[in-house]
Amino acid sequence: MTYQEYLNQLERRSPETSRTWKTVLMKWAKDLGYDSPDSVAAEIKSKGDEATSYAIQIINKSVGLYVERKLASKTVSSYFYAIRGFLQFEDIELPADKLNSKVKRPRICIESYDRAPTTEEVRRIISHAPGARLKTLIYLLATSGMRVGEAVNLKVGNIDFESKPTKIMVGPFTKTRQQRIAFITEEATNALKDYLGDRIRDPNSQVFLRPDGQPVTKTALRKQVMRVIEKAGLMRKRTEDSYTNELHVHCFRKFFKTRLTNAQMPDAIVELLLGHMNQNDRSYLRVTEDELADAYTKIGEGALTISSVEPKDLREIVEWTKNQTEARDQDLEKLRRENAELRGIIQETRDRSEHLEKKIANVLAYIEKVRGSEH
Repeated sequence: MTYQEYLNQLERRSPETSRTWKTVLMKWAKDLGYDSPDSVAAEIKSKGDEATSYAIQIINKSVGLYVERKLASKTVSSYFYAIRGFLQFEDIELPADKLNSKVKRPRICIESYDRAPTTEEVRRIISHAPGARLKTLIYLLATSGMRVGEAVNLKVGNIDFESKPTKIMVGPFTKTRQQRIAFITEEATNALKDYLGDRIRDPNSQVFLRPDGQPVTKTALRKQVMRVIEKAGLMRKRTEDSYTNELHVHCFRKFFKTRLTNAQMPDAIVELLLGHMNQNDRSYLRVTEDELADAYTKIGEGALTISSVEPKDLREIVEWTKNQTEARDQDLEKLRRENAELRGIIQETRDRSEHLEKKIANVLAYIEKVRGSEH
């Protein structure tokens, strides 16, 4: 049995977990001075009857290292389970009572304080997005409740623009590996149509592409959205010791849930749209596609509309006006730059034309001179 075989087993249940633990275990081996997890397992097995004690020492050393690096308690526990799972797969005995008595992990507690953005903040973030792709992505995440990894894997064929509201078939590339139906608002639909352009007729095209036409990665989009959040002046932590920023990419899902819950959409419907289902839901809850669409139309469309909503109070009016002015100024600045470039091109063309005219005049004068000397 090998490290790769362990990852292959994991992939059957969760490809995402397999990819994550591949990185975790390789880094774990390197931290211990080995070239691979297989080398660690081989070293442990070479200890014979002392293999279990030696394995527990290694795990304890690794947990201590993670604590020293000030990793979040949840992260430390996740890494612990990855290491334990691999070693058990390698048939190394790790009795639970002995392991838990020798390896003390930090108590899991809330160490990351984030929240759902307000409608005003989502509007502000969108107004600071530099291009159609990011604006469309944010509209999509905020009004559908999709994860960024799900959005990255979307193809045009997953989207039914004829449906009212616009329907998206999400999956089977979801975190839970189950397909589900999502919807987006009218303004998100318009943004998506504008972004896709002629690609809207190609069902096999990835929705989100790089400028060179290649599929964009989840990591790249996450980083780009975080830069937009920073540009909008919303990059901050709620507490000094928080491991995450107050707002980040996943918070658009929190926006989706918060807005629908506050608008009195039934919790079971909200969880279904988010792709969350407990065992009882799977066994007993039966909601038709028409019922989901009806709930979204009656509640979701109004609750999740972002840019078209009228400001309600003076503070929001001021903020809305400010965002609109900033967006207009950005457009004007872009037009100024493009205009300056065009003026430069025109001037360069004129200079070349004048230079060419002078050359032609010189050639003609030379020809006349040659003709005159012949006579």
